[in-house]
Amino acid sequence: MQRGMYYWIIILFLSALVFIALAGAEPDDYTVTWNRTYGGPAAGEAAYAIIADPEGTGFFLAGETETFGAGKADAWVVRLTPEGNEAWNSTYGGEEADTARSIIRTGDGNLLVAGTLTLVTNRTRLDTDAWVVKIDPSGSEIWNRTYGGPDVNASANAVIGADDGGYIFVGSIAPWGEERSGAWVVRLNESGDEVWNRTFGGAGNSTANAVTRLPSGDFVFAGSTDTLGAGKTDAWVVRLNASGDEVWNRTFGSPDDDDARAVINTTDGNILIAGTFTERPDNETVDTDALLMKLTPDGDIIWNWIYGDVGVNESASAVIETSDGGYIFAGETGFPGMDDTDAWLVGTDAEGAVAWSRTFGGMNRGDRAVSVLQPAEDWLLFAGTFNATARGGAVNTDAWVVRLGPVPEPTPTPGPTPTAAPLKPPKAPAVHQKPAVTATPTAVITTPVATATPKPTITKAPTETPTPRPTKTEKPTATATATWNPTPTPTEKPNTHDGDENDGDDHNDDGSSGPLSGMVWYDLNANGSRDPGEPGIPGISVRLIGKRTMYDYTVTGSDGSYRFSSLPTGGYAA
Repeated sequence: MQRGMYYWIIILFLSALVFIALAGAEPDDYTVTWNRTYGGPAAGEAAYAIIADPEGTGFFLAGETETFGAGKADAWVVRLTPEGNEAWNSTYGGEEADTARSIIRTGDGNLLVAGTLTLVTNRTRLDTDAWVVKIDPSGSEIWNRTYGGPDVNASANAVIGADDGGYIFVGSIAPWGEERSGAWVVRLNESGDEVWNRTFGGAGNSTANAVTRLPSGDFVFAGSTDTLGAGKTDAWVVRLNASGDEVWNRTFGSPDDDDARAVINTTDGNILIAGTFTERPDNETVDTDALLMKLTPDGDIIWNWIYGDVGVNESASAVIETSDGGYIFAGETGFPGMDDTDAWLVGTDAEGAVAWSRTFGGMNRGDRAVSVLQPAEDWLLFAGTFNATARGGAVNTDAWVVRLGPVPEPTPTPGPTPTAAPLKPPKAPAVHQKPAVTATPTAVITTPVATATPKPTITKAPTETPTPRPTKTEKPTATATATWNPTPTPTEKPNTHDGDENDGDDHNDDGSSGPLSGMVWYDLNANGSRDPGEPGIPGISVRLIGKRTMYDYTVTGSDGSYRFSSLPTGGYAA
């Protein structure tokens, strides 16, 4: 769908300002090379994570299934060939609802899966535990452990390796039957035994959704909290040292609900967060957008953007850094109240400016992307859930993987060659949304349980549960502000007729927009015009902002001038 574009010039005097961006044009450089769904009919399947096989022979998918296994839902690992065909699948769990939320490769060539296991205690009470299972490359179990116990509900949402050969998992923990939860961080040794655990949060609800290990050996987790910060729920980022002690924590958000769902290290030594940000454009309508924030290792904002259309709800659930230094995030987009949402991929440059945007899905609600990979420079793939429900039929969701590769070169043919149009991804079959399994928070540790037959569990009390206090609160703002130290006022004035003096507008006569140029200078007499003797200001960042979009950016030259050479068709304002 082509959107009309309007542009504003933004002059940046500070590097850590917050702006709004919108995913824009369809890319030419990727097309769908295969599109696969996995699961049975009239049942619920979902994929939450995908990783590449270390031997380069395919992929491992982790999620949940209601078609296979022993229980209402089971944790599910599927090995895929490079073409997306199933090599094998294995289920793990008991008779209740279980799920796998994260999968990683281990240093010894095996795999580690983290999620939630549900048990029945006292024959009547459902109890959820955080759950970690180590398997070999054929899917056979090496060990499994549960962490929590009968007095709490716990979940594991993500797991990573530690530098000593052990692991860190993060999730949530809550006293059984209570309406509050804390973010939970647990460090394990290589055999799955607990080294320490920490709980963070306050009297409300907090959770940790993702975690990364910094080169220093510290850890950063990302999640949400309604105890700290400025809004109902805020995106929350916490740095811990190797012993689990808090180094700093930051909240980011609006007066409404926001969250952080992914965190990665970047090659320039910083941290990138992906999640959701909620605003009310007319002070009434709730509008959710995808959020990217780049932070220093000390938790300070480098840049902060939100991505989405007004009146459309978007989210970002995963993010990666690409081989060219940019980023790709994966999430979901859809109009509120409509029975149709799509998986959404957005590529940005290193500064967060949108390079391309693509949607994938059918005609039902619940299509989403939650994990993304770039195994090679010229191709990538995402995993998530596809709603294949037939009209009027039983709800049927499948795990879903789509591989994107370069658009093939057109084959030369004799005579005139038609212009090749970018290939669009095929719409997958139609479906209906099934809510993701929600892990309930908790705080204790246990041991074995898995596969179809539950095993006895041994409960240990958590070692520590310190509650942190916030050190700083940051709130994204939707408008740019400019600050400059010298008393003279720097002024920017675009040349709104550059390249088109005939009709007084800002388009060439063929309908395309011409170049846009201007000047940033010290307005010494504050009259809004550049007078003789008023010098230009070099090195000022100038951004061209569309309708919720950063279209381009540049830096003023030695004389304070800047120029954007071409604009897409549409109007602009300065």
